Formats: sequence, C-alpha cells, structure tokens
Amino acid sequence: MRFWVCVLGVFVWLFAWDAFADPRVALVVPDEPTEPSTRAEERLRAELMSAGYEVVTVPIDGVVDRARLRAVAQSTASVAAVSVELDGGELEGAVWARDEATGQESMERVRPAHATLEGAAEFAIWAAEQLRASVLAFTTEPPPETPEPPETPAPEPPKPPEPTEKKVGPAPERETPKPRPPSKSVRPYALTGGISALFGPGGIPAGFGPSMTLSWRTELWFGSLGFIGPVSSSLQTTSGTVDIDQEQALVRVGVDLGDDAGRFVPFAAVGLGAYRLGARGDAVAPYRSTSNQAWSGMMQLTGGLRLRLSELLFVACEGGVWVASTKPVVRIDGAPSAAIGRPGYVGSMGLGLSW
Repeated sequence: MRFWVCVLGVFVWLFAWDAFADPRVALVVPDEPTEPSTRAEERLRAELMSAGYEVVTVPIDGVVDRARLRAVAQSTASVAAVSVELDGGELEGAVWARDEATGQESMERVRPAHATLEGAAEFAIWAAEQLRASVLAFTTEPPPETPEPPETPAPEPPKPPEPTEKKVGPAPERETPKPRPPSKSVRPYALTGGISALFGPGGIPAGFGPSMTLSWRTELWFGSLGFIGPVSSSLQTTSGTVDIDQEQALVRVGVDLGDDAGRFVPFAAVGLGAYRLGARGDAVAPYRSTSNQAWSGMMQLTGGLRLRLSELLFVACEGGVWVASTKPVVRIDGAPSAAIGRPGYVGSMGLGLSW
C-alpha cells in the first residue's frame, strides 16, 4: 500500500508542476457546436498545446466581440482568448491578447476558411500564427524618439550644381514570403495499460502481471512514469512451495525513431527506478514457513513499437533488459536457491490513449 501511495504522489506532483508552468489561453467556442467548429476546436487546441500553452475551453452563445473575449480571459486567468465562430459556410474567429506588463491590448480577426476538414486545419494554423504575432508585437520595443534639433538661422543657399544625368534602374521586386508549412500536432499526454512479463536467468520462473504507464512528450523526446506489478510466479522445491511476487516503478526518457504521425513508430527508452521482490514460503515438515522481501535500485533499457489505431488510440509493444543494483536472492533452508536481476528481462503489451 505504501508503494502505491508513493507512486500516486509522484503523479500528482508532476501534474501540479506542469499546470503552473504553462501560460493559459481561453478557447471560446459556440454554445451549440457543429461538426466544422468541433474539428477546428480540436485542431486549434493541439496547435496551442504544441506551442506551450495550457488551453481551457469556454462555450458561449451570441456575438463574440472585444469585451466578451476580455471578460472570458479575465475570468479564466488567461493571457489571451481565441474564438471559433461559424458564419454560414465559413469558419471565422478573433484573437484577443493582453500584455500583463504594460496593460496593452490587441484584437485581430483570423483569416476565414471554408467549413470543411481541410478548412478547419487551415483555420487552426492561421489562428495559432495570429496569436504568436500578437504576443511578439508586445515584446517588440518601439524605436527611440529623436529629439528635434534647436532652431538655427538658415544659412544662405549655395549655388545649385549644374544638372547631371543619372540613370535610375527599375526598383527590385520584393520577394513575397512563402506561407509557413503546417506544424505537426503532438498530443502531449498518453496513458497505457496492459500486461507485462518479468523473467531471467537465476531460477525464478517467469511471471505475468498488470502494468500502467503515464507519458508526456515534446516534438523531440518523451518521458514516462511506469509501474509493473504485482507479477506473480511460483517456485517448487523438495522443501515446499515459494510464492513470488515482483514489482517495478520507473522514470524513463526516450526518443521516437520515426515520424510520430505515422502508423508504425519505433522507439527506445532508458530509465531508473526501484525493484521489489517478495517471497512467501509454504514448507513441508520438518521445515518452517517464512516470508520476506527485498528492495533494490534498478536501471532499464528497452525498445519497442507503437501501432496507431486512430487519432487517440494505439497499441504499444516493447521489450528490454534491466539490471538490479543489488542481486535479490531467494534462500531455502539457508542456502541460495533462486535469484533475478543480473540481468533480468521485461516484455509488455498494452493499449494506450493519447490526448
């Protein structure tokens, strides 16, 4: 029980730290959403989260103007508010932002787009770019004012020079900037549950048990908190039976070895954590039954493959090797009978949900 409480405490600390670290943006959506507005909301949320914002959704009805966006931002403690509106067959919206240091406000309309799947993606990208431009405008300092020179008596005009011919060529054409390509939407969080196996040389039989992993990712790397156990197995000897249970808790970092938007994504990870081995003996006469447990630090190296089933669901399979800092040993009748962790192996398969 204490082991589970510690793991839960680490999860709560992680989410509290992350919530206070990111600036918040209010996403204002229609009170009665439609399929185009819902698609635009989902894509815009992904764009803003990939840019490092915490997003809170606020449904409202009626006309959305500067005053309503300002009120929504203030009520949600947000640095900006972005609206998604549907007018006929087009998606429209506005971006309101405020500089906390100077109190300066700005509100710009977002370029409209057709109310289709492709139009929703274009609208979300344009709205995210407009928010970045509004924030950048606050950080750009105006040029310093040049003081007017004091008035002095005008000197006598010099004699005009003799006119000379000067050939002036055509002004160079300004290159039109190309639009930025759409940024890849990264769903930053995922929860995976499944079944894992622990085994290895040393005499302890392979065992199976539940596993759960919470992961968070950026466009370059991912981190995760994982728990395996209890993994149960049984060791039969001439002196009786030993029921064995194993548990692991890990903090890992890793990288995707392919495109995260692809259907098959290989990955590799390395982690550090804690390992627990418990043994409960059921001895035959004249031996006496005892129980004990051992704790150890551990390091793990794994590789695997994610198979994406949909935009939210995926299947993850992985396997690897782990090494315990101290070798856990099961003793029967005072003599070492089985051990694990120098090295040990792990394999797992599970179903994941990303958001």
